[in-house]
Amino acid sequence: HSAGPAVEQLKHWIAAYDSGNWDIYREFLRTNFAPEAENIFQTRSVRRQTGAFDLLKIEKQTPFEVVALLNGRESDRVGRIVVAVEPAEPHRILKLQASAIPRPPDLALPHLNESELIDSLRQRLNEARSTDTFSGAVLLAKEGNPLFAKAYGFADREHQISNSLDTRFRMGSMNKMFTAVSILQLASAGKVTLDDPLIKYLPDYPNRNLASKVTISELLSHTGGTGDFFGPEFDEHRLQLRTHEDYIKLFGDRPVAFAPGSRFEYSNYGFVILGAVIE
Repeated sequence: HSAGPAVEQLKHWIAAYDSGNWDIYREFLRTNFAPEAENIFQTRSVRRQTGAFDLLKIEKQTPFEVVALLNGRESDRVGRIVVAVEPAEPHRILKLQASAIPRPPDLALPHLNESELIDSLRQRLNEARSTDTFSGAVLLAKEGNPLFAKAYGFADREHQISNSLDTRFRMGSMNKMFTAVSILQLASAGKVTLDDPLIKYLPDYPNRNLASKVTISELLSHTGGTGDFFGPEFDEHRLQLRTHEDYIKLFGDRPVAFAPGSRFEYSNYGFVILGAVIE
């Protein structure tokens, strides 16, 4: 017998999302979601981050709402998803919420010995390479000793230059951890005070009003209102942006987007400023 509209819509959503065909998925969103529906899974970037899902089990359900556990195929992470649908036909989705949870004991992954682990890793990487979903370098080590190290895909697709174990990669926002640690090391050494305004360390910062109000702590916590740098200006000048000073010259005249400390707003540019403070 039918599992109910909510379960059916959940299964249809998983099938559309897992298809990897964005046209199919967009059509599913258009026809199966209410206009006011809650749904974080609406962009290609989110789909690239999560990968496909498998339905592990349904925890509880009513005809019009279901709570289920999903498994991320590419990460083995478990998520709890809640789907609510309209009571009337065609039972469009009103809510689709998800959150990561610790893997439940009854769904524990099988333990692999060292040899099995390396074989499984090699198989997964070969599959990812064949589907062009991974390009990079992988190192598996135990107690500081490498057990597996191999590079996959291309560093330069246009010129067919393969990745190697020595290829350098952009690290994206992982660099923020190094920036934060460096600032806190300076604070521990008494060279930086987190509650000080930016102007103490960058007295020539273009917008003196911003520099006088925003503190080092607010830059670290993305509460300074310093905004992002991605956009038309960045696209136009990105090949000339090489140093922190280059970024500050281009974006340093901007005012704060809101009163520093009043709210959180992720700020890539704020961490560029912190890089200049470290210098």
